[in-house]
Amino acid sequence: MDTVVKLMERVNNSQLTLKDRYPELYDLDKKNIVFVSPFFNKQGLYRMILPALELMETKRFSCVVTNILADDNTKSIDDFNVKLIPEIVRWADYIVFQANGQDMTGLIKTLKDINPKIKIVLDIDRNYHSLNPNNYIAKKFTIAKLRNLEKNLTLVDFSTYADRLTEDYYIKKTGVPLNTMIIPNLLSPLQFEGISKTAIAPITDNKVRILLMVDQEDWDDINNFRETINQIQVRIPQCKIYVIGNSLTYDTKNSLRLVSYIRVPFDDMSQYYKMIKRINPILAIVPCKKLSFSRNYYKILEMGAFGIPIVAMNEYPFNHILKKDVHILLAGQKKTFIENVKHVVDNVETKSKLSSNLQTFIQDKYSWNNTTMTNTWVSAFGG
Repeated sequence: MDTVVKLMERVNNSQLTLKDRYPELYDLDKKNIVFVSPFFNKQGLYRMILPALELMETKRFSCVVTNILADDNTKSIDDFNVKLIPEIVRWADYIVFQANGQDMTGLIKTLKDINPKIKIVLDIDRNYHSLNPNNYIAKKFTIAKLRNLEKNLTLVDFSTYADRLTEDYYIKKTGVPLNTMIIPNLLSPLQFEGISKTAIAPITDNKVRILLMVDQEDWDDINNFRETINQIQVRIPQCKIYVIGNSLTYDTKNSLRLVSYIRVPFDDMSQYYKMIKRINPILAIVPCKKLSFSRNYYKILEMGAFGIPIVAMNEYPFNHILKKDVHILLAGQKKTFIENVKHVVDNVETKSKLSSNLQTFIQDKYSWNNTTMTNTWVSAFGG
C-alpha cells in the first residue's frame, strides 16, 4: 500500500504546483486517462486507484487520479463536490467517474465544450438497484438518484462493469442501447506493499481464529446469521471470531449483538490488509442470505490473495466465481454451513487444498499477470 499512500498524499496536496501534483500531465505520446475522486475504500482501490497505477506500468498510458477521498459512510453521494480543473480536462482522452446519483447532464456538456474529443466513462461495480434497504450504500442511492444513475448511463460514451450480470441488468433497465464493457476487479501486489515490514505483530495463541468477513453493507446478512455464528462457537469451543472494522451498526442497531467476537479496528485501507495478516485466520466465513446479485466480490479476491479458505452460502457471487469443493465450501442451508466450517477446522488436508486452489485461481485470473486481464483494461482505453 506504500505506493498508494504516496499517490494519495501527492494528489490531495492542493498547495503543490500543477506539475508537482500531477506530473503525469507532462508525460507525452500516451493515452491519457483521468480517474475522478475515488474513495479510499475497496471500490476506489479495485476500480480506479490500482488500475491507474498498473496501467501506467505498461508505459502506454498516463493516468491522473484527481484526488482520493476519505471513506465516509455518513455522507451521501452528493456531499462531495468534485472540481475538475480545465488543464486536466483538456489533457484527457478518457475521464472515468464512479457510479453516482447526480444528474451529469450539465457536467458532461461542460466537459465536452472544453475538450470535444474526450470520452466520458461511468464505472459500475455492483447492482445499485438491488441493494437491501439495510445496506448503508442504499441510503445514498434514493429513488431519485437511481433514476439519475440510469440517465447517466445513457449520456456517457461508455460504461464499465465488474461482471456480466450487472451489465445485463443495466442494459435492460435503461431500455436503450448502451455502449458497455466488462472490466473485472483488479488484484494488484500494490495492495500488499509494506505488509512484511509492518510492526504489527501477528496474533499467536492456541485458538482457532476465524475471520468473519463483513462490513456495513452486510448488516442484513449478519443480522440473519447471528444464531448460526453462535452455533459455530458451540461446535468449535476453541475458536475465536474476529471482525475487521470499526463499526457494523446501521442507525442505532448492532447486527452483531449477542455474538461473541473480537473487533480489530483500523484507521483506513492502508492498514486493512495488515490486519488480515495479523489475525492469520484458519478460514474466513462469509454469511449471506438469499438476495439478488447486488454484492461485489472484493472479499473473494482478498481471501484468495492470502490463501485463506472460504466458507459461504450457495449464493452469488461465491457460487458464480468459485467452484464448489475446489475453491470454496458452499452450503445450501445454515446447518451445512456450520458443518463446512467444522470440516475445514478439523481437516488439515481440506484446508490446505482449498487454500492452494483458491490462491492459485485468484492470482492467475484477477492479477495483472493474466494477459486477458491486462488486455481487457488496455483495450477499454484504446491502448
